[in-house]
Amino acid sequence: MYIGKKQSPIMVIVLSIVTCGIYNIYWLYTVMNDINEASGKKVIENPTMYLVLSIFCFPFYWMILYKVDKALAELCPSEGVTYKENFMLWILLALLAGIGTFFAMFNIIDAFNAIWEKREANNNTIDTNAQY
Repeated sequence: MYIGKKQSPIMVIVLSIVTCGIYNIYWLYTVMNDINEASGKKVIENPTMYLVLSIFCFPFYWMILYKVDKALAELCPSEGVTYKENFMLWILLALLAGIGTFFAMFNIIDAFNAIWEKREANNNTIDTNAQY
């Protein structure tokens, strides 16, 4: 069972701001790979292609966020994690206040951290039971 690396949402946002969005692009690439690994199937086909397209054509960035939001809405309930689709909120916050991307990052990291915690707890339970 794949368990990804827990992240600090604030640190990811700060690094994205400090690097003028370069870290954000790298982070989004790792998110697409984590989605595929966590679900055990290719939910997002060819993350590299999406990454390159998002660099040259910004609407692809939002398309990736839409796919990630949908994938998390599907993955979280199967992991016992509560998650509500937030894409429309992210778009509205981006258009009205320019902070939609930061909310998206925070929501996505929060959901993944919850998934990784559940999986770690399940692994620890299995390991403890195996000792007896």
